[in-house]
Amino acid sequence: MAKHQIFLVHGMGAFEPGWSETVRRRFVDAFATYPRLRDGGFADKFEFKEILYDDTFEAWREQWREDAAAAAKLLTALGADGGAVGQLIQAAGAPGQDGFAATHVLDVVAYHFLLPVSQAVCRSVQLQILGHLKSFPANDVPRYSVVAHSLGTAVVYETFHAMLTQGVDGARLTAAFRPDNVFMLANTARLLWNRGGDAYPAALAPDLADGDGLCFRFQTFRHALDPIPAVNRFNPPDRWFAPTAPREQVYADVSIPAEDIQDVNVHSFEHHLGHPAVQVPMLRALTGFSSGIQKKDIDDALEAWRAGRLLDQKRAQAKARLQALATRETAGWADEIALLLAVRQLAAGSKLRDGES
Repeated sequence: MAKHQIFLVHGMGAFEPGWSETVRRRFVDAFATYPRLRDGGFADKFEFKEILYDDTFEAWREQWREDAAAAAKLLTALGADGGAVGQLIQAAGAPGQDGFAATHVLDVVAYHFLLPVSQAVCRSVQLQILGHLKSFPANDVPRYSVVAHSLGTAVVYETFHAMLTQGVDGARLTAAFRPDNVFMLANTARLLWNRGGDAYPAALAPDLADGDGLCFRFQTFRHALDPIPAVNRFNPPDRWFAPTAPREQVYADVSIPAEDIQDVNVHSFEHHLGHPAVQVPMLRALTGFSSGIQKKDIDDALEAWRAGRLLDQKRAQAKARLQALATRETAGWADEIALLLAVRQLAAGSKLRDGES
C-alpha cells in the first residue's frame, strides 16, 4: 500500500531542486517529539514530495532585468498603482543586489497582477501534483496532503480552484485525487486573490462528505507578529462551511503567541513548523490519532521549544521590529510592497532560510 504523500510547496524566494530537505527534517523531528507517534513509527507512514515553481518566474525576472521600464508600464496598465511600480524599480536598482533575484517581491506582484504568470505557475504545480499521483498504480493511488507556505498558499489555493472548477484536460478533479488535508502557513490566499468574485468559493471549502469540497480538513497557521498574513487575513465566513462540515471539525486557525520567537524571521516555513502549536494539529490530522499526542506531551514540547527562544533583550528587540511592521496600515499595493520588502530585509540575515538558495 502506498504511503500517504505530503507535498511541500515553497513561498517567495530563490529555490532549487532539493530545497525541501530542511523542511522535511522539521517534520521528521516533529514526529520524534511526541512519544506515541515516535514509538508507533508513524513517520514511516508518510513520504514527502517537494513542489518547485520558482523556475516558472525566472523568465519574467529576466524580462524585468532586461527592460524594467516596459515591465513597469505593463504592471501599471494592469492595475498596480504608480507608487507601487516606483518602489519595484527602486528596489530592482539597489546597489550590490541582483534586483529581485535577491528580494523576489516581484514574484508576488507578478503573480497578483499578471494572469499569464499566475496561470503558468498554477499549471506547473498542477502537473507536478497530478503527475506524481498518477505515477502510482491505478489500484494504489495514495492519499495525500499539501503543506504550503506564504506565496505558495495562494498558488495552492488557486491551483486547486482551477482543477475543481475548470477541470484538468476537460475533467474536474475526482474524489480520488483530492487531498485529505491542506495546511497553510503564513496564508496569503486572500491577500493575493485577484480572479474576481469571492475569495472563499464553496469549491475550496473543507467538507467531511467524501467527494465534496477541496479536502477533509483545512488548517491555517500564522505567527501573531508576522505582518504578511495579517494583511487581508484569511478568515472565512460561516457560510463557507457546509452542513456536513462543522467549522470546529474541519477548520483550524492557529496563531503562534507573540512571545514565542526563536528568530526574527517569524514568517519562515521553518519557524512555523518547529512550534508545537503548529505541529500538534497537523500531526493529529495527518495520523488521525488525536490521542497520540497527550497534554503532557504538548507541555513538554512547548517547554523544550521555549528553551530555545531569543533571550529577553533580543526577544524584545525582535518584537519591537516586528510590531512596527505589523501595525502598519496598508492603503494599497505601494504600502504592501514596502511591507514585503521590509520583511525580506529582516529575513536576509536569518538562519532560517527554508531551503532558499
